[in-house]
Amino acid sequence: MNILSNIFVPLLAVLIVNGILWFFAKNAEKIDKGLVFNHFKLSYRRRFIGALRGIPLVLIVFLLIAWQFDVMSIKYIWLVAICILLISLESFYYYRKWKEEE
Repeated sequence: MNILSNIFVPLLAVLIVNGILWFFAKNAEKIDKGLVFNHFKLSYRRRFIGALRGIPLVLIVFLLIAWQFDVMSIKYIWLVAICILLISLESFYYYRKWKEEE
């Protein structure tokens, strides 16, 4: 299998769907309660809460992968650290935007 088609085709599909969802929600009223399919319709407070929920979820998934496949290399640990850092930065961004909105 060609690695380019395994990476870029799904990435392109995700970017297209993400762009469509953003376009339809850019002027919509932000929702602060209930379930929403489109992430872009959420208020910054709800996005912040969702990002905070992602940190333990990522830790659990990475620990399960490491346990199941016996993977504990330096590259894997760096990958986990980078993912947690990115989710933490996303949480911080949403927190600041939430406080600016108030």
